[in-house]
Amino acid sequence: MKKKCSKKTNYKKGFSLVELLVVALIFFILTGIVLFKQGKFSSDVLITSTAYELALFIREAQVYGVGSKVQVGATSNSRFAYGVYFSDVAGGDREATLFADVPDSSGNFDYDYDGGDILINKIQFKRDQIIHDFCGINETSTAICKADGLSALNITFVKPDLNARVIGIPSSGIPYEYVNGAIIKVRSSLGDKCRTIRVNPLGQISLDPVVTGMTGCESS
Repeated sequence: MKKKCSKKTNYKKGFSLVELLVVALIFFILTGIVLFKQGKFSSDVLITSTAYELALFIREAQVYGVGSKVQVGATSNSRFAYGVYFSDVAGGDREATLFADVPDSSGNFDYDYDGGDILINKIQFKRDQIIHDFCGINETSTAICKADGLSALNITFVKPDLNARVIGIPSSGIPYEYVNGAIIKVRSSLGDKCRTIRVNPLGQISLDPVVTGMTGCESS
């Protein structure tokens, strides 16, 4: 008598709904972390690039001033001072102005940007990057900044000196020369980091290094 062969059926197991939900949750968490890190990395790169761009903008004023660049329509013996102007007026934290300082009838300069001067160019910040602060450094090496009532700052150069002339408008409203240079802080679009540009009295323009554990936006 022949034995009957029983056919055994194997069922392949799949994922349960709970397992799919757990995998999806892990995927979304990892994606969120990657996107956050990418956004922070991009913000850091952009703020560093902007700080270098602004430093080169100040250097451009220095090159023009030392070279005594002549403006269109000026006589060949005309001499100009060139500078970069920062202001605390509405919207002023998003731009810097390159200007030619026109001398008075005696050939003297006031080293600040006013109605009689020539606007050369503007640098305007995008993607929510702003000038967080600007400061003039006085004779006691104290930084006088926006929080101290400084409403405007001019960094100016004139032939034959590479030296920077830093003129600010303090709370008194009377222009004041800060003999120990200037500090400009640019803040990132995320608002979590600043890069600092320093201009010393000898005309050296530099960026502060990034310090671990600090945002760079701390008071100068």
